[in-house]
Amino acid sequence: MNYSVFKEKLITELKKLFPESEISEGEVSKNNTTFYDTVTIRAPGQIISPCIRLNDYYRRFNSQMENERSFAKVLEGICDEYWSTLEHTGYKDKIINEITNFNDIKDHITCRLVNRAMNQALLDTMPHENYLGEFAVIYSVIIKQGDEGVESVRITNSLMNHWKISSHDLYELALNNTVKLFPKVSMPMEDMIRSMIGAPMPEREAEVGMMYILTNEQGINGATVLIYPGLLKELISQYGIKERYLYILPSSIHEVILVPTENLSMTENYRQMVRDVNYSEVAAEEILSNQIIIYDCNEDTIQCLVKEEE
Repeated sequence: MNYSVFKEKLITELKKLFPESEISEGEVSKNNTTFYDTVTIRAPGQIISPCIRLNDYYRRFNSQMENERSFAKVLEGICDEYWSTLEHTGYKDKIINEITNFNDIKDHITCRLVNRAMNQALLDTMPHENYLGEFAVIYSVIIKQGDEGVESVRITNSLMNHWKISSHDLYELALNNTVKLFPKVSMPMEDMIRSMIGAPMPEREAEVGMMYILTNEQGINGATVLIYPGLLKELISQYGIKERYLYILPSSIHEVILVPTENLSMTENYRQMVRDVNYSEVAAEEILSNQIIIYDCNEDTIQCLVKEEE
């Protein structure tokens, strides 16, 4: 069953299961100008309706035997997601109803770091701040935050204008909230590997040198911690780093890797490594950059070494 037939059959079956509801297809933009297909089940009188991603269900369907039983499991999964999401709509309705009132919503405003060039069309519609030329800081209102993830609503230019808040004040407020709601987490990479494999790093891996993982407690959009005030100086003191520079490798939007070094002779090697990993291991919507960031520990300065893509 190809994807078009799958979607058509799915919509038909959902209309049978929810005869009083409006069933509609849609497309939602993701980070880095990527998109995913959705189906919305809107019951009469609902302010907020669950928006369910179809692509993941189709991949799951293809991984099983292509028969009615596997399609039934897809329908079951979508219904379970629908009812589970509805449990939280009361709080979501409250947030959406209050979103135009700045004083009611201001403690929920946060920011995150994205690639500027990969999101230019999106940036044209929303307030943002440039960061190191390569990146942009955008803003969202957090609707839900918990063990299952984070749900948010992007802040558009029209919403910011309605609030009558300046770009500078929005940035300061969002940054302060983000630091509180998403505290930074850092650890030596060897500690992370040890926790994953239950043993010390192999000897030859340890010879590569010390590296550090930097993210937030949720592990979602953790690369944003880079803009937290004074964070890199704090980490240098915390880990007793003596080297002159830090290579900052943007492994994804969720984390970065710090590599202390006395000189910058490995810049091209690390840049190629980041590119290779982005191409082969990182989902398109989770790429942060193919470039390398350098932090000068002595001068407390940071820059992105931008090189044109070949």
